Amino acid sequence: MDRESLIRTGKSGAVHNYLAVSHDLPPIVLIQNSDEDVVTHVINENSGSKVRNRLEELLYIENAIDYVFVCRADATEFVSRARELNDVMALAPEDRIDVLVVAYLENGGEVESYYAELTPAEKNTGRSIGEWKEQNIEIMGNVLIRKW
Repeated sequence: MDRESLIRTGKSGAVHNYLAVSHDLPPIVLIQNSDEDVVTHVINENSGSKVRNRLEELLYIENAIDYVFVCRADATEFVSRARELNDVMALAPEDRIDVLVVAYLENGGEVESYYAELTPAEKNTGRSIGEWKEQNIEIMGNVLIRKW
């Protein structure tokens, strides 16, 4: 499967799972191996280091050439402050936004990522997701693996 198809699959899966299945979205990874088979895993961990460790295991087990990581996350425009605090969640609630994230990573190579803002609960008359926008995933460096 080519990069665009993997990303498109990640986005549509994220939207479907968030809107139709669960108001939460655990980390999900779509891994493509050297035979071009794509396998999907849900990562049932809640801390960044445990997610990263499990992701690394899966990349080796599946003999990955590239992958798409999908999750629900908190983001901010105050990146410098979040770095100082070493945690986006340490920021005030009004300084964070709830997003779906889809990130494509190729072993030692290309990185491409997107986010879509989720409607805040108090404004939500039904679950809704904003338009997908390209983003810099630098702040997710504690979870995503760029070379394996």
